[in-house]
Amino acid sequence: MQHNPAQHNPQVNSKKVSEMSPLEIRGELEKAATDAQRRGHGFMNLKVIKNNSTDETKVSIMHPAEIGVSPEVSNDGSGIIVKAVYDLGHVDPGDVIIGVNGKDVRSMSQRELDHELRKASKEAKYDNVQIKVIKGGLADGRPVNILHPIELKIDCTSKQDGSNLRVSRIRNDTRIEPNDVIVSGNGRDLRDLQDNKAVNDALAQAFIT
Repeated sequence: MQHNPAQHNPQVNSKKVSEMSPLEIRGELEKAATDAQRRGHGFMNLKVIKNNSTDETKVSIMHPAEIGVSPEVSNDGSGIIVKAVYDLGHVDPGDVIIGVNGKDVRSMSQRELDHELRKASKEAKYDNVQIKVIKGGLADGRPVNILHPIELKIDCTSKQDGSNLRVSRIRNDTRIEPNDVIVSGNGRDLRDLQDNKAVNDALAQAFIT
């Protein structure tokens, strides 16, 4: 189906998409999300053509305001193509850390950043550390301040050009997570178990106090 840009003229905050860059569109979307949260709505009412739609039927989606959108203007003027979505309320793998508690960390090594994160966690007053990131590490990404829970540890790797540190993993040292390896339960060594039944029995016993 061919689109007529003059008929569609998609807009964000009453501004024409065709007259904005992707960075400006992302800024307007984030502004709309912030406004929605300020009004206590927490959602944006979006009309969307799903990527697997065969008839281009528009569906209404209540999009959480804390979920950001990385946009791209469509060539035919039909709307905004969603390249990626990202959580504005959490630090995620792929984000690039540029600040910790107001301190610029862009020139730090991985070891120095680890030290800074541990220091910030120890000094935290409300179980959160303020971390400034570029979501998804996008070259034109806008910095986002996030209150990060101190119990969630951040593992980073250096970018190839040596600048900034990209989040590789978020881990919770207070809970069991997928791919963790259990070595003991209530003091009993579990590394010599031979089959799943023995494992299940041992774990069941570990919960008995």
